[in-house]
Amino acid sequence: DMVDAMLWDLAVRQARVPLYQLLGGCRERVPAYLNVDGDSIDELAAASVSAKEAGFKGAKDHSYRGVGANIELARQLRAAVGDEFLLLHDAVENYTYEEALQVGRELERQNYTWMEEPLQDHDLAGLKKLCDRLDLPILAMEWVGYIGGQPFSAAPYLADGAVDIVRQRGIGITGQLKLAQLCESFGV
Repeated sequence: DMVDAMLWDLAVRQARVPLYQLLGGCRERVPAYLNVDGDSIDELAAASVSAKEAGFKGAKDHSYRGVGANIELARQLRAAVGDEFLLLHDAVENYTYEEALQVGRELERQNYTWMEEPLQDHDLAGLKKLCDRLDLPILAMEWVGYIGGQPFSAAPYLADGAVDIVRQRGIGITGQLKLAQLCESFGV
């Protein structure tokens, strides 16, 4: 990653343009969401309202409260921010398949944008079943990039329909470009 970043830095300096332009980007601004935190549902709701007031387009929770509390959290967050604000739930690979399905169905009712990392990334079969059963997009593979074959470790997930959104870490700028092109070929 470090060598990759240094080579891109050299290319940017040589081209005398920002990296996003060198990569083909043309926008000066992009919408962003905020990761919200809190010790209680009320604190998470207040943080989500603050994110909305600050101009963010959405808020993402990382909640380890369990199925029942996360369902209640989804309801409370939606009530606090209204229908137009994007809400995202990151389960940080904490659910079983049945739990993810149960929470996912409530997130669909609450018009969430996606559920991130509902199952362990290695559970390709469980992720596929979840994608097949839910209309809610499933984001996964954040950590699979640390496994050999990066960024191409995404190929079987994409081919099997086991993810709707892919994000990988630790693959550098070149790896991210390759991953983006791979995902584009699958319409993801």
